[in-house]
Amino acid sequence: MLQDVYIVGMNRIPFGKYRGFYKDENAVDLGVLALKGLLKKNIVAQDKIDNILIGNVLSAGLGQNVARQIALKSGLPESVVATSVDDVCGSSLKALRLAQGQMLLGDSEIAVVGGAESMTNAPLLLNKSNKHDENPVYRDSLMIDGIWDAYSEKPMGITAENVADKYQVTRQDMDEFARDSHAKAYAAQENNWFEEEYTPVKLNEKVLDHDETIRPDTSLDALGQLKPVFKENGRVTAGNSSPLTDGASMVLLANQQKLDDLDLTPLAYLGAYAEIGCDPAYMGYVPYFAIEKLLKETNSTIDDYDLVEINEAFAAQAYAVARDLDIPKEN
Repeated sequence: MLQDVYIVGMNRIPFGKYRGFYKDENAVDLGVLALKGLLKKNIVAQDKIDNILIGNVLSAGLGQNVARQIALKSGLPESVVATSVDDVCGSSLKALRLAQGQMLLGDSEIAVVGGAESMTNAPLLLNKSNKHDENPVYRDSLMIDGIWDAYSEKPMGITAENVADKYQVTRQDMDEFARDSHAKAYAAQENNWFEEEYTPVKLNEKVLDHDETIRPDTSLDALGQLKPVFKENGRVTAGNSSPLTDGASMVLLANQQKLDDLDLTPLAYLGAYAEIGCDPAYMGYVPYFAIEKLLKETNSTIDDYDLVEINEAFAAQAYAVARDLDIPKEN
């Protein structure tokens, strides 16, 4: 019998800027911080957790099975099944979907799903065939595995420029979207909306209790002074692109039976789901097609939703998707 799946717990660590607070921590370390913070909430006994799936992209040099390392270093039982998932920016969402599927099939009852990434500590790579060269060539795994399109062999920022060209997004549109995004995030932080969401982290006698990547002083004037990063006369800048970031997040899932047996309080129910691919040259616009597919399959409209979150990799693509789906700014 298929059972509904619920989110019954959550925790993340405050996100750190590139080479910032977490500069000495790798993705496994960050995942452990996030998972230990979740477990300290004592929502369920640790030995009740039977499954963990972790999204991670920059895994070079981290050792075998990042999810397994995070599980055992956080105190989960050795019997827990651990799976690492790499679907680039969608890794954690894919992990969530896979966990939901396992729970619907009855293979899991209580699971942890999350993601962990250290862009700061992505290593440089050297091919063994070149290690004895007089001037060996090192390659940046952050670029190769994270922010470089393997198909066009160009940086992801070029795909954002492509979206801006194809879907007629102006520099003004991008900068206004970026300014509003930071303003919303800062307002949420100042109003303690994240208080239940993350656990402050103490490292080397210092404490991080806020996201380092939010820029409250961002203005259109400041954004307008920035030069294009990816091509001459382009529109994508460092200011209207998402920053390089270190962090980790976790959620706790339970099926209907465990929800009832353990008297757990659900935070959310995992409902309908849709995914789809698109031309890699315009990768950032694919949320439009996925949401369109979801609305069609559920016979609903965008007006039926009070809150919509879209991965803001670049303002160009997030703005275009929101505009073309008629998502109100306040949503």
